[in-house]
Amino acid sequence: MADRNSDIFHISLMEIAYTIIMVLVLLLGARLYEYAEREKTNEDKLAQQAVLLEKKAEEIKALRQRLETVTKQLATAQSGPCQLDEDDPVTTMMPCVKCIARQGNLTQAEAQVATDLSVELMETWRKLDNRPNLSELKKALEQARPLLAKAEPLVEESRYQALAAQSQEQARSLKEAKAQAEYFRRRSGIDLPPCWMDESGRSPQYLLSIRVDARSRVHVSPAWPQERNDEAKAIPGLSKLLNLKTMSLNTFARHAAPILQYANAHQPEACRYYVRLRNDVPDRRGADRARLKIENFFYKYEVHR
Repeated sequence: MADRNSDIFHISLMEIAYTIIMVLVLLLGARLYEYAEREKTNEDKLAQQAVLLEKKAEEIKALRQRLETVTKQLATAQSGPCQLDEDDPVTTMMPCVKCIARQGNLTQAEAQVATDLSVELMETWRKLDNRPNLSELKKALEQARPLLAKAEPLVEESRYQALAAQSQEQARSLKEAKAQAEYFRRRSGIDLPPCWMDESGRSPQYLLSIRVDARSRVHVSPAWPQERNDEAKAIPGLSKLLNLKTMSLNTFARHAAPILQYANAHQPEACRYYVRLRNDVPDRRGADRARLKIENFFYKYEVHR
């Protein structure tokens, strides 16, 4: 009996030993897997660093080539006709005067006049509010060169008279157009023009879609075209009105007031925004009341079910 117990105890110790060995093997495998993953991550990082180093090397190469080009340009400029004369005391513009004199085969006095004229011309150009670019200015001067050589005016008298007559005709046409616009405005029964019109100038563009339900609750949603997004964002109070979505008539009036004020301050003249209105109030008096409330702030195009 004692021998049998010792065999059982011996087998149990063997099993424990094997178990411990297996655990150690598993731990060693996990550690090896962790090392392998870390090595792979380090290799990826090294590959990325190698790519970055290659890019930096290319950038350095390009900068060196640029530096060589600039160095050659400076060497060429210093050996040209515009280099300083060390034996002559010079003023700030003296090198430019000498350069112009040599390049244009002019006397120093003539070159000085040309230099002063160029400086004055550039100062005048910088003071212009809507100044043309230098290429346009050069083209205009080239076109004027023949007239300047003949000492003739840049605009002939006959041409000036024709331009004056054309300007008077355009002013008269503009006055007639304004009168016609005012006439059609009165005929259409609209006190102020629409704020937004389509490209044809015949149809208004809508700011909002408004529905008044049977309980006189106001529902508001955007209706402007995509090209008006920036203009719509600039209208004060519009975003707050849209965020409410559903409101009473009085709440609507309170939030629509800033939009009306903005339309009244519109330049060059006051205007009104158009909305699409669907009026679902069942009784006539309530429907008229809702309609008038909307019309206090907008022009409306009423749609039906």
